[in-house]
Parts: sequence; C-alpha cells; structure tokens
Amino acid sequence: MKKNRTVKMVKTFVMVIVLALFGFNNAVAQDGTEITDDKLEAYIMVMDSVTVLKTQLSDTVSAMIVEHELMDGGRAYNIIKSAAGDSVQLAEEGITDEQLVAFKELQKKREELEAALNESFSNLVKEYVGISEYNTIRKGLKNDPELKERYQALKESDTAEAATTESGTPE
Repeated sequence: MKKNRTVKMVKTFVMVIVLALFGFNNAVAQDGTEITDDKLEAYIMVMDSVTVLKTQLSDTVSAMIVEHELMDGGRAYNIIKSAAGDSVQLAEEGITDEQLVAFKELQKKREELEAALNESFSNLVKEYVGISEYNTIRKGLKNDPELKERYQALKESDTAEAATTESGTPE
C-alpha cells in the first residue's frame, strides 16, 4: 500500500517536471490545445497585416471624403454624419440634396471597403492560423499571462528583426 502511494507520488512529481519544462516552449490552452511559437508567429503576422489593411482603409476613406468635390474638404461629410438625419440641422448648415446623395455614396463605398477588409482578415486567419487556433490564441491572450508574455516577446523580436532588415544592417 505504501509502495503504491510512493509510486504515485513519484509519477506525479515526474509529470509536474515534464509539464513545467514543456511549458517554457509552448502554452497549453484551457481546452488542451497546444499553442506553439509558430502558431503565435502566424497570429502576429495576421494581426500585423490586418493593422496595415485597416490603416490603408482609413487613409483611402479619408482621401475619398476630403477629395470629393461636394464634401467641401470633409466639412459637409462631418456635418451630415453628426446630424444623424436631423433635416433641420442639415438645412441650417446649408447641406444640399446633392451632398446628401454624395454622402450616401461615400458611406456605401466605405462599407464595401470594410467588407473587403473583413473578408481579407477571414482569409488570412483561415490560411495562416486556422479559425480554431485563432480563437484559442485570442482567448488565451486575454486570460493567460504566460501566453501574453510569449506573444509580446515574439512581437518585439519580429519588430526588431523588421527594423534590422529595413535598415540594411546584417542580423
């Protein structure tokens, strides 16, 4: 009886050591899914790509608004947007029917671009990370400090590597 107890304790101790060593290289999500550095790097790449796409979208939409001849450098757009359909306020501000039509066209174009961005994001997730892994990593980053620390370290490493590559300095 005492021998069985000792054997169980030794097995438990060995398992704890193995899990501790394993944990330095990989995190295990609450659902038992292993999150490797490769998966985290793919996640970082997807998120960085989406950040670039969002910036491009924002710049494109801003340029469309500012450059549109009826939007008065964006002033009319902002008035229409803030009025939220209040015809009295729009009339007081001197907004024309043509400007309202142009606003609606710009809104439609913005929505189309956002839909394209969302589709690109979905495709990137599917191709490079996988939907299940993406959700696991996203959830893990909120709840697992060790995973978040690994993520930050990898992200900083990627940023430093990119800066070195851009400056032409050998690694």
